Amino acid sequence: KNQQAMPGVELRLYDNQNMSTVLTATNGLFSFENLVLGMSCTLQPYKNDDLLNGVTTYDLVLVTRHILGTQIFNSPYQYIAADINNSGTITTFDVVNLRKAILLISDEFPGNTSWRFIRSGYQFPNPADPFEQTLPESAWLQNLSYDAVAMNFIGVKIGDINGNAVAGFNGGLNDREGEGELPFFAEEAQLKKGETARVPVFADAHQNIAALQMTIQFDPALLALEGMEGAAISAKEHNSGQPRPGYLTFSWETVEGQVIEPGMPLFYLQFQVLENTTISQALAINSTMTPAIAYKMGGDPLNILWRIHEAPQRPVDAAHLFSLAQNRPNPFSSQSTIGFVLKQNMPVKLEVSDVTGRRWLLLDEELAAGYHEVPVNGGEVAKPGLYFYQLATPFGEEQRER
Repeated sequence: KNQQAMPGVELRLYDNQNMSTVLTATNGLFSFENLVLGMSCTLQPYKNDDLLNGVTTYDLVLVTRHILGTQIFNSPYQYIAADINNSGTITTFDVVNLRKAILLISDEFPGNTSWRFIRSGYQFPNPADPFEQTLPESAWLQNLSYDAVAMNFIGVKIGDINGNAVAGFNGGLNDREGEGELPFFAEEAQLKKGETARVPVFADAHQNIAALQMTIQFDPALLALEGMEGAAISAKEHNSGQPRPGYLTFSWETVEGQVIEPGMPLFYLQFQVLENTTISQALAINSTMTPAIAYKMGGDPLNILWRIHEAPQRPVDAAHLFSLAQNRPNPFSSQSTIGFVLKQNMPVKLEVSDVTGRRWLLLDEELAAGYHEVPVNGGEVAKPGLYFYQLATPFGEEQRER
């Protein structure tokens, strides 16, 4: 995809039992000095660093779509880039091995190098199966009879399906940074030594995302990670890794897309609290290891921003600021009414739920001080059973059952 000159590629020249090496210059050129005219030798490029150059979780989306047949690769170089384990086929094993690299669980591709090089000008007999014949990854130079021989190769970054790798990669994030932003947040809370803390992480924007990755950093002197539980997005064991104490790397994707909404819990983190602390002191999402990026369905990247929302200060007499009345008639019938009193203007949310966890949102808005009634009209809520209704405000919650 990107026609760039590649500096720092090692060129190996094999002459019988001897090997000479040079590195390409910043313009991608190389030369061997003092070669003997008439000699025959093999020329082969080699580069096995920059493992994650251009590699992100969105590449996992593209590989999976290809495997499922919903978006087939359109270039033979994509097939080569997706063959992570150098097996000559594209399978779920390649997805597994690529994810391990993104999570920093592995620092190499098994049986493969970080880059492969194909002779420039090579015509693939079958572009839909470039492995049908042995790939020309070296050049045989026979009976050199002049000083200059033009030999060009095309570098293929393994794992980079959409061609985002850059020449001269230094391990930074510039090639992965998006133009948009996707805020994540947690509510500030006091955490007490000895307790188990279940921390929800929320989105703060509406997006339809195909992939996201991040580093979840926590202070191991204050918190011990017990697990991660999915909510709007799944969080299975293979989606995360712990390459170092205090760091949880995370990589998740879906080929179908997942709509997330403001205030929607994405996942939960469960910790054993080792010392008294707060969420803001002990927990963060950042790019210290795996870069914190989300991807829209079309592949556009979004920078994940981490925020802590301060909990509202609750007045001492908060219990007197609102009250929830018993519904009438009780129990629910084809129609019922729920009443409540507010002593000042405030946002409120009124929900009904049943014992299975199903919820019906009745009200979610800012209301003036005074008495309010909300009708409940039949439907599912009128069926026999036990129901709960809850009034939530910035100053607390109150729940009753019918």
